[in-house]
Amino acid sequence: MHTVALISNQTYAAYGVLSHLNITGFRSVGIFATPDELPSPAPSVIVVGPECDGALIWMCSRSAQSRSPVFCLDVGGGTSRMLEALHAGASGYCDGDQEDLATGVLNLAAGEKFVPHHLISHLVDAYLRLCNTNPMHSLEVPSGHDLTTREMQVIVLLVDGHTTKEISKRLVISEHTAKNHIRNILAKLDLTKRSEIISWYYRIQIAGFV
Repeated sequence: MHTVALISNQTYAAYGVLSHLNITGFRSVGIFATPDELPSPAPSVIVVGPECDGALIWMCSRSAQSRSPVFCLDVGGGTSRMLEALHAGASGYCDGDQEDLATGVLNLAAGEKFVPHHLISHLVDAYLRLCNTNPMHSLEVPSGHDLTTREMQVIVLLVDGHTTKEISKRLVISEHTAKNHIRNILAKLDLTKRSEIISWYYRIQIAGFV
């Protein structure tokens, strides 16, 4: 039997989601606030709730506890939210329909991807605009932000999941210098955590082509 874990801080709504999945043939392994709490062995699929942003989805998809596929359950988020979730590493997305939720989670458990039929055309349109106008990993510094090209390189490597040590090797700089770049980025963007840098990057990239 396939197992599913839910990442959410909205306990009441989360129980409703898991109850529906239990009825459709999945076994719940619990509700968790962060991917660090996920159990071992890893669940077949991780479902993230509507309140989870791109940074949390990214952490779930790269969690040390699990390499399980991530399904984003949303409520009326639209194309921007779908693109944020998929870019962050989600393998599936639905906008609240329970039938789509069950079908999508089943697809992910079978090693496939899923977005609802009514969103596929929006996904294709956004992808074509992205290819033609604004590559997702552009190093161009967004207007209104006092970031250097080197700092943008560091941001892209953070988004790709690299550690400080790996960033220093990729950019041929010391680990101390890499840490300084990250501190400067946090200060310039008025942020406090690396995960917030990742979330910021998703927002500015999506704003550029949606």
